[in-house]
Amino acid sequence: MTALFFFCFTVCISQTQYLDSLLNELKTAKEDTNKVLLLNYISQDIFKTDAKEAFQYAKASVNLSEKLNYERGKAIGIINMGRTYQLELNYKEALKCYLEGLTINQKRGNKLTIAKSYGDIAGVYGDLLDSDNAIVYQHKKINLLKDLADPKAVRSLAIAYNSLGMTYKDKLKYDSALKYIDLSEKINHTLNDSILLAACFFNKGLVYDEIPGFDEEALSWYQKTLDISLKIGHDSYLPNAYIGIADIYIKQNKFRDALQYAEKGINYANWTGNKIWVKYGYVSVIKAYEGLKDPVSQNRYLEKLLAFNDSIAKEETDSKLAEWRIKFETGEKEKENLILINEMQAKEIELNQTLSLVYGLGAAILLLGLIAWLVIRQNKLQSEQKAIQLEQKLLRSQMNPHFIFNCLQAIQNFTLKNDGKQATFYLSAFGALTRSVLENSRTELVSLKKEITLLEHYLNLQRLLHGQKFTYEITISPDLDVEYIEIPPMLAQPFIENSIEHGLKEINEGGLIKIIFAQTKRYMILEIIDNGKGISPAEIKEHRSLATTITKERIELYNKRNKTNASFTITDAFSSEQNKGVKVTIVLPLT
Repeated sequence: MTALFFFCFTVCISQTQYLDSLLNELKTAKEDTNKVLLLNYISQDIFKTDAKEAFQYAKASVNLSEKLNYERGKAIGIINMGRTYQLELNYKEALKCYLEGLTINQKRGNKLTIAKSYGDIAGVYGDLLDSDNAIVYQHKKINLLKDLADPKAVRSLAIAYNSLGMTYKDKLKYDSALKYIDLSEKINHTLNDSILLAACFFNKGLVYDEIPGFDEEALSWYQKTLDISLKIGHDSYLPNAYIGIADIYIKQNKFRDALQYAEKGINYANWTGNKIWVKYGYVSVIKAYEGLKDPVSQNRYLEKLLAFNDSIAKEETDSKLAEWRIKFETGEKEKENLILINEMQAKEIELNQTLSLVYGLGAAILLLGLIAWLVIRQNKLQSEQKAIQLEQKLLRSQMNPHFIFNCLQAIQNFTLKNDGKQATFYLSAFGALTRSVLENSRTELVSLKKEITLLEHYLNLQRLLHGQKFTYEITISPDLDVEYIEIPPMLAQPFIENSIEHGLKEINEGGLIKIIFAQTKRYMILEIIDNGKGISPAEIKEHRSLATTITKERIELYNKRNKTNASFTITDAFSSEQNKGVKVTIVLPLT
C-alpha cells in the first residue's frame, strides 16, 4: 500500500506539472491554432476535477476557432463542452454538443473523429438508459473503425466493443455482452493496454455477477481487475473492484470480509472523486452490517449515505446562492451609481442655473424619491421570488427523502430474503433511477420527456418489487412536444406510489396503472388511473395523504409564481362497486 500511495502521489505531481506547463505556455501563446489546442488540452486535463473551469477553457477554444475559421479546433472544443455537461448530468446539452461536433467532423471527412462522435452520442444514450439508441450508435462507430488501420482506431475499436458489451448487459443479453467484451479483451492483449484490460475484467465481473450461479466467476474477474490495477498503480477501477468483491462476499455471507473490501472501495472512490461508487460502497457496508445483525452500525452508515446525498444537493445550492449573491451585489452597485449620477446632475443644475434653484432642487428630490421607490419595489419582488424558490426546494426536499427511503427499504427486503440476483439487479436499477431523480431535482421545471423517463424507471422497479402483480401503460398524445413542454418534476410519482401501496395492495395479479398525457388547446392533462379498490366519496373529501398535501402546496406555488390556474382532482376511476379504482387528474396550462 505504501508503494501504491507513492506511485499515486508521483502521478498526481506529474499531472500537476503537466497542467502547470500548459498554463504557462498559454500565457505567452499567440492567437493561433496552437492556442486553440492548448485551451482544449487544459479543458480535457481538468474536466473531471473542475467541470465549470473546464467548460470555460473549451468555450474559449470554440470562440477562438470561429475567429480563425479552424473547424478541427471548434469540433474538439464543442465536444469538450459536451463532456462537462455529461459529467454534470445535463444530458440534453451534452447531446446537442456531441451532435454539433459530429456534423463538423462529417464535413471534415475524418473517419476517426466521426467514430469518436458516434461513441460520445452512444454514451449519453447509455446514461439515459436508452439502450436501443446506444446500440445503434455503437455499431455505427464499430463499422467505421473496422476499416481503419490507425493504432488510435484499433484502441477505439476495443473501447467500442467493451461499451457495446455493457449495453447488451443492461438489456440482460448476457451471451452478447460476453461476446463483445471478449473481442475487446483480445484487442487489448494485442495492444498490451493494461488499463483497458482492467475495464474488460471488471465488466466481465459485472456480467457474471448478474447471472445466477456464477458468483465465483464474478469474484475471479473482480479480483483480476484489482490485481492489474494495483500492479500498474491505476486507481480508476480500484473502487469498482473492491466494492464488486464486497458484494460477492455479501452473497456468500462473508460479511466481515465484505466490510473490509467495501470500506477500501469507499476510500478509493473518495480519493478519485467518484461519487457514484461512494454511494454504492455505502450501500454495500449497510448490507454487510445487516448480515452481521449490527443495526447500530447499519443505521450509522445509512445516515452517512443520506448525508452524502444531502452534501451533493448542498454543493449545488451553495453554487446557486453564490451566483445570486454576485448578481444582487452587482445590481446594488448599479443602483448606487445611478443615485450618484443624479445627485451630480442636481448639483450641476444648482451651480449653473441659479435662477432655477427651487425647481432644480424639487426635481432632484422627486427623482431621488422615485429611485428609492423603485429600489424598494425591486427588492420586494426579489424577496418574494426567492421565497417562492426556497419554498419549492423545501417541498422537493420533503419528497425526495421519502422516495429514497422506500427504495433503500426495498433493497433491504431483497437482501433479507437472500435473493442476491434480485438485490444486485435492483441496486443497479436504483442507481440509474437515483441519477434521474438527482438530475430532475436540480431545476424548478423539467422536460416532459425526462419526467416520462423517470416514471418508466420507477414503475419498472416497482413491478420487480411487487412480483409483477400489475402492469402499466403510458400514453402520450401525439400533439404534445415532449422535448419542449416543461412541468414541475415528480408530480405523478407520489400518486403512482399511492396506487401501488394502497389501491392495488389487495390485488395479487391483474393490477393496472394507466398514465395519460393529453393536450387540449390551452392545457396539458395528466391522468393517473388504477383499477384498485378505490376510496369512498367521504375519503376523497377528507383524504390528506403526503402525496395530496405536497402536490396541493406545489400547485399553489406553481400558480403563484407563473400566475396560472393549474389544478388537480381525485375521483373514482370506474363505476364498479368492487374495484372502483382511483383517477387523479392534474391540469397544467400550456405556456
